[in-house]
Amino acid sequence: MVRREVQGCVAVEAMDSCVVDGIQSSTGCTMGKRNNAVVEGGGVSSVFTPMEGLVELALREEGLEKLRGGLEDEGAARGLMAWLRDASAEELFEVRG
Repeated sequence: MVRREVQGCVAVEAMDSCVVDGIQSSTGCTMGKRNNAVVEGGGVSSVFTPMEGLVELALREEGLEKLRGGLEDEGAARGLMAWLRDASAEELFEVRG
């Protein structure tokens, strides 16, 4: 995985813009303040660097595959939204730290 030192909250790897927007909104870390950076790569993950250490939150590959294939039509999109709503954090994300 590609990592980049960022002073502040978060470094983001291979994110869609909506995920970057969500991270900026929920953490207060922004591209403009330069405490949020985007690093192109494979997968979808975020590395949070609080004062205590480093935590990486990565979307599980199964979830990423469902997201990529779940927007083909309205029925598939509704099923995807229901799955996302009902899935546990453990089903959606892998936490590394």
